[in-house]
Amino acid sequence: MEQAVADFNDIPIYKHEFTKVGLIGEIYVKYNNYGQAHITQWLRSKNIEVVTPPIPAKSRKRVIKLVSRETQYKRNQDYKEIILYLCELITSKISVIGSRMKGVDYIFDIYKDKRTVFRLSDIAMLFPQAENKYLANKMGYYVKTGKLLNLRKGVYAKPGYNPLEFANLLYTPSYISLEYVLQQAGVVFQYDSRYTSVSYLSREIEADGNTYSYRRIKEDIIINTQGIIRKDNVNIATPERAFLDMLYLNKDYYFDNLNPLNRLLISQILPIYESAALEKRVFKILKNG
Repeated sequence: MEQAVADFNDIPIYKHEFTKVGLIGEIYVKYNNYGQAHITQWLRSKNIEVVTPPIPAKSRKRVIKLVSRETQYKRNQDYKEIILYLCELITSKISVIGSRMKGVDYIFDIYKDKRTVFRLSDIAMLFPQAENKYLANKMGYYVKTGKLLNLRKGVYAKPGYNPLEFANLLYTPSYISLEYVLQQAGVVFQYDSRYTSVSYLSREIEADGNTYSYRRIKEDIIINTQGIIRKDNVNIATPERAFLDMLYLNKDYYFDNLNPLNRLLISQILPIYESAALEKRVFKILKNG
């Protein structure tokens, strides 16, 4: 510590008063050389101290605040040249940015994203410079013009969206399971058009002509990812996990075909339910199957 203090005290100090220029704006303007067009470097080359306030100024008109004494203004021969340069540069940047903002079409970036369903908060994270109110109005425009679908309040989707992704997004945490997975795997034969999930609540809703059904299960089970696959922005149970979820929630459920199930995987997933009764039911069904 003593050596650190000594090293700090050995730093040379130049007792000279420099003209100070306060540079304000959003974070990239203040701290990124590229974002500020290297203004800071240019000012320092003119022996000017650049000050970046920690809190952005409220007034956008006062883009640059010059802090100095009147006598320093008169002595500094480069003052007028510097101010003229900064004004021209800032004016040109603002006009370019303004013209670009007017023509911004967010839909292209939304379409490029791998996700097919978004909350407004997700879209806001894609465009941090835009205000939420403006984004909401823009999304409303895209819905009216058919570029996006408004599935629920504050939830938007691309045309041809993945309903499974919407099911996950609607209630979190949740994952696709039960009848939907078992039907897809050929474990049950009866057709069910619902998109079925397990979550922290029981609920059934209609959206865009589809039915989404949620069954409540213990939170400790939901957050355990064993037997859950993450693919294409969707959390979905393996057939073995869906089989156990179903037996846990409905002890009398009938399964048409157990052949697609991997019994070793069932035995590996089974302990997460911490249920002796479930273990007995599983053993009995697999023995008779």
